Amino acid sequence: MGDISHIPIPQNRNGEFKVRHEKGSTIYAQNDRVGHWFEILSGAVRTCRIRADGGRRVTGFFFAGDVIGVATGRRLEMADALTDTLLCGHPSLTSYDNNQPQVAGLPLRRALEAAQTSLFLLGRSSAAERLAAFLISISMRIGKEGKLPLPMNRDDIADHLGMTPHTVSRTIRAMERSGIVSCCGRNSIHILDANALLALVGEEWPTADLAIRARDRTTSASAAPTAPSVETPAAQTTRKSAQTA
Repeated sequence: MGDISHIPIPQNRNGEFKVRHEKGSTIYAQNDRVGHWFEILSGAVRTCRIRADGGRRVTGFFFAGDVIGVATGRRLEMADALTDTLLCGHPSLTSYDNNQPQVAGLPLRRALEAAQTSLFLLGRSSAAERLAAFLISISMRIGKEGKLPLPMNRDDIADHLGMTPHTVSRTIRAMERSGIVSCCGRNSIHILDANALLALVGEEWPTADLAIRARDRTTSASAAPTAPSVETPAAQTTRKSAQTA
């Protein structure tokens, strides 16, 4: 299946177009030839890499304001819509000439930010740290505090973070007991104590960069929480529970 897989809206003179994807539909397939990169206007997208043995690895989750499909040649992963999604397609980077460095720079910068976030998530040593970093990342990227929508399932989260679904559920329960989060069904979670989440992750978290992105993504910007210099009692309890469970 190619780039334009569902309900494309006609291109403008710059070669840009909008395309709608229903929940569960494929946006592009692994090994497709790259023709466009996409900016997410609304909705949520999951990217996965299919291994030679047929197994799957979730490589990322993306929301409004993120970009996907920034590549040349053939695609190394596939993308599908976690919710009904509206995308803006742009010509591939190879179509830009030397007089348009600022145009090509935007998708490259955002793709680099996504890659840096993924590396940071996977670099955390404990399950509690990885899950805390994951929740903070999504919260700041979509510019929302409090009740956080999670369109992906627990299996996807576990696959992305290099954990088992049981460990994800166990760690969330430990955070609930500590008063850090509260589950609101299977597809949302309420962050009750953002400072405790930040304390679990530690001071290395790039709070300022993510706060700027969150501010740019929403018309009503809110100040991002500042990482505390010491671990709060709630965070200590959660970390110890996750390590000993």
